Amino acid sequence: MGNIELFENKELINKLNEFDNFGGIIDIKIFKVDKSISKYNSHFLTAKNSILELQNNSPYFKIDFDENKLTGSGRKISVQEFLGPWFDFELKKPILRGFRYLNNMFYFDMEETDKNIINIRDSELFKSDTSELLTIGFAQAFLNPVHGFRVSNSIYETGKYFIDFCEFLFSDLNKIEIFKWSTDCSNYFDDGKEFWGTLFCTVYNPKKDYYIGITASDTD
Repeated sequence: MGNIELFENKELINKLNEFDNFGGIIDIKIFKVDKSISKYNSHFLTAKNSILELQNNSPYFKIDFDENKLTGSGRKISVQEFLGPWFDFELKKPILRGFRYLNNMFYFDMEETDKNIINIRDSELFKSDTSELLTIGFAQAFLNPVHGFRVSNSIYETGKYFIDFCEFLFSDLNKIEIFKWSTDCSNYFDDGKEFWGTLFCTVYNPKKDYYIGITASDTD
């Protein structure tokens, strides 16, 4: 192979199609990268090729890409920062907006009652975010797109799906390596900058030895 090539198989395609059908809006691309390439450059190639794949598969919207604005912008982040305040990393539990209590948040495995309401504004990840945009991290981007994400009428089933999806994609959250990239490199991210937010990260899964490009941008 060359330095990098897109990785696809039937299981992966089916999983991503299922995610799309439930309302998911995150674009996920997986790559195998030559082991002679440094870790940082492997992440950079993954970020670059993720945008190129979006360009090549966007028949209705012309996606522009300025590689100069991507180069050198990668910053290594913790898994906690990557997941964001909608995931309690210590308890390994996603926090979801209620399906009956729409304006409140709950651990996925708890009943929607007043006593179980979670205030994510108390989270240090929420407090430390300086962006004025709505979305902070992968979990919120996954579970809270503009037009909704729902596996069933149960927050438990939706939260369990998120946990299973993460296990499928990342294997072990304690061992992945994540870089965050500038969203100024492409107009793909322009819609999300209106209010919902953007996501542009690359993740190395050492167990499966592949790199994951994760991009998201949404608006109403």
